[in-house]
Amino acid sequence: MRKHYLHLALVFVLSLFVGQSFAQTAGNIYLGHCKYDDYIYEYDGLSLDHDSKVGVGIKLTRDMFEDYIGGKISAFRCGWDDAASSATYDCFVRVGNFNGETIATGRGAVKFGWNEVRVTQNITIPDVDTLCVGFYVNVKKNVCSIPKFYPTNVANSCFLFNDETTEDGKEIWYDSRSMGVMPIMLKISDTSGQFQDMLVCHGVKYDEIVPTSTQNIGVYDLENKGSNNITSLHITSKIGDQVRTDEIKMTAPITPGMRKNFKLPVYCFETGVHEITFDKVNGKAPKKVATTKAEVIGVPAEVSKQYTHRPLIEFFMSENAYHVPQYFDLYFMAGYEAFMDKMTLVCQHADDKYMIGDPEEALLLQLGLVNQDSMSVFLPDMTINRSLYGSNPVPGLNYPIHMGILYPSEIQVAYYNDILKHPTFASVNVKANLDAKGENVNITVNGNVADNVLPEGEHLYLTVYLMENEVESYDQRFWDDKEGEQVGNRYVHYNIIRENLTPLWGKKLSNASGDFTMNFTAEVYDDYNKENLSVIAFLNRGDQNPHLKRQVINSKEAFVGTDNTGIGSVVTDESKQPAVYYDLMGRRVLNPTQGGVYIKNGQKVLVK
Repeated sequence: MRKHYLHLALVFVLSLFVGQSFAQTAGNIYLGHCKYDDYIYEYDGLSLDHDSKVGVGIKLTRDMFEDYIGGKISAFRCGWDDAASSATYDCFVRVGNFNGETIATGRGAVKFGWNEVRVTQNITIPDVDTLCVGFYVNVKKNVCSIPKFYPTNVANSCFLFNDETTEDGKEIWYDSRSMGVMPIMLKISDTSGQFQDMLVCHGVKYDEIVPTSTQNIGVYDLENKGSNNITSLHITSKIGDQVRTDEIKMTAPITPGMRKNFKLPVYCFETGVHEITFDKVNGKAPKKVATTKAEVIGVPAEVSKQYTHRPLIEFFMSENAYHVPQYFDLYFMAGYEAFMDKMTLVCQHADDKYMIGDPEEALLLQLGLVNQDSMSVFLPDMTINRSLYGSNPVPGLNYPIHMGILYPSEIQVAYYNDILKHPTFASVNVKANLDAKGENVNITVNGNVADNVLPEGEHLYLTVYLMENEVESYDQRFWDDKEGEQVGNRYVHYNIIRENLTPLWGKKLSNASGDFTMNFTAEVYDDYNKENLSVIAFLNRGDQNPHLKRQVINSKEAFVGTDNTGIGSVVTDESKQPAVYYDLMGRRVLNPTQGGVYIKNGQKVLVK
């Protein structure tokens, strides 16, 4: 089956690692723009339409090499991308700029892959603000020979073409912002142990809403920039006058040059920004302490007991994407069906006739969830509470992603159960009824937000959707091996957003805490099935927060004509609850005509 990407950009973007250190063995440290183990692909490098001598270089700013001042420069690490040829690199280290004083040189043959060129002088890294590291090489016409890594738009990577010079004879080096990044790294030796126990923390992922006074698990991005193994860490967490320490013995060492994610404690005292420091490495205070921060919402146990957490699942689909609704039936529903009375489901439609908003709100929502990275937008996909996105899963739980959705059902069940354990601190209820003429739906949404839980000055936002369940369509695309993608055949959509009664990210509550009530009116059009209308309301943090901190706090769903009734729960008038059938494979069936056992509204039934 094919993955359908919703392309919003023409350039594929990868991450670069700037100023990292890499090493194969203790005592050697690498500096540069590129990862030591970045792949080198044949014929993916620099190619010119004429023979030329080319200069390639990198500016190292002081923050990239300051920790290694005084270290011995022992070699250069260079890449070559053409398996059919070899070349000679003339390498250099210069002070200040590319026309500055040369303090180290090296010359050596290179071939396909990574190569090491030894320096000819025994030189140390000086105490300066800028170093320039580079090489010269003869490039043959129409031969891709120097690896080029994407993306572009990375400063301090420079090129020199055809020995181009100024009037006074100085070389003209061009920034490579439009040409990608050429790999070269500087290798440093640790001869006296001065570069030991050098830990860097690049950040941590964690659950943003957790119980107070608890130790939770975060995923720390740690790098060993030193020359020895790291086997133990001492972590101190602090907010205000509250302090906690944890001693961690690594089950496997962080070897020199390694950058990897590690699951370590994130402690929550209360709502606020917790400062986290690695104040001991291998039992000793390091020269430079690694630090990071965790901004959490802490929910006291006595508060969370007052509320029931009902997560919001958003499943992104499009009729214009081959078989996307079938993924909903075959893969998503297989695990979700047992949770219908505990969770709220919204099917967000992108790029088809069921999309809402202008421009399309589902697409804007997806972009907001991935920090405006258009290449992370694809269909089908799902989110839970708008922050637990497929590319940013909950720390501590490993699960496979299939076509952007949780798969298989056994994994979904474990994941959903974990989400239901998360605390909440607000409630939302819905009352929705048709007016006497049946022309409008009158909606009242009320609820409560606990005191002293939200960060100071922050308010929640209310979003309200008018929904219709079991909408029949003949526009779904299918695949025929002989004729390709075809439109046709009936598909019954689980629920469609008919109208968003609030802005995309919700309407701001007037008070930060306490009771709230809002009223809405939605027009009923002729093509709506009044018997299948429902209202979904949920509270979320606003989009003034970073994209992973816009969580849905709680949600509610009720059929039009009922009072505070969650879909999937027991209702007194069953005629007002549409029959939703699934076979035992988890596939939705509009009206079962063959005898057998089916799931109807969460209960097994026998159809004769």
